[in-house]
Amino acid sequence: YYPLQSDQRATGFLLPQYGASTLRGQSLSNAFFWAMGRSQDVTVFHDWFTRTGQGIGAEYRFIAAPGSEGDLKLYRFNQRAAEFILENGEVNTLDAEQSFELAGDTSYLLPYGLKARAHLDYFSKLTTQQLYEGNVLDASRRNRTLAGSLAGSWGSYSLNATFQRNEAFDNATTSVAYGSTPRVSATVAPRQIFGMPIYAGASSEFSRLL
Repeated sequence: YYPLQSDQRATGFLLPQYGASTLRGQSLSNAFFWAMGRSQDVTVFHDWFTRTGQGIGAEYRFIAAPGSEGDLKLYRFNQRAAEFILENGEVNTLDAEQSFELAGDTSYLLPYGLKARAHLDYFSKLTTQQLYEGNVLDASRRNRTLAGSLAGSWGSYSLNATFQRNEAFDNATTSVAYGSTPRVSATVAPRQIFGMPIYAGASSEFSRLL
């Protein structure tokens, strides 16, 4: 609603967006913003395309404490079968299918000196990503990533565990995956041995590479 509050955040419906294209037909996008408090909010959105179906999703943002903050977006699209004409006059078809997209970055401080991080940039269908994304950067993206880590440090001891899976597409059906699923490393910082001018440390690592 208008006017907004002094902190520029107010619960209410956002301005709808209208569009039209040869493939999707006419489109209407609506969103509702819920200011849950000073430190968290949720946006729920819905897209409707007259020719190809509809999608629904939500985005959650929070700041729990210094070092504990993040955002997470989940979107699901239900595509129905449709036909459209290419520039050369040929008729092409879209199959009925469902797809989803995950995106977000989160970091959180845990007990016992641990810190967790997560990075999501994942879509289940490349063609859906290219056909329906509203900005050029996301529509032209051919990479998807799932990553997370857990790290801690206790004096001279440290532990780091990560999971990262990157995938790069050559076309709609062929891709190359790389990363570490998982990688775990532990380190003991060098320390003096028995008062002598000798220092020793240790490190170990286990990794499963894609």
